[in-house]
Amino acid sequence: MKVYKDEIIRQLKRESESLKGCTMELVANLAMHDNAHTSPSLRRGGKRKKDQNKGGGKSGAEERA
Repeated sequence: MKVYKDEIIRQLKRESESLKGCTMELVANLAMHDNAHTSPSLRRGGKRKKDQNKGGGKSGAEERA
C-alpha cells in the first residue's frame, strides 16, 4: 500500500512540474503577444484614424506651436 502511494506522489510531482513549465510558457507568450495595458490604437496592426495620418509625423503640441 505504501509503495503505491509513493508512486502516485512521484507521478503527481512530475505532472506538476510539467504543468508549471507549460504555464510559464503560456504566460510568456501572452505577455509577448497581448499587452493588456497597451491601448488598441497603439497596438501593431491596429487601424489608424484619418486624423492620425495628418501632420506629417508631428505631434499635436508641435502642430499647435
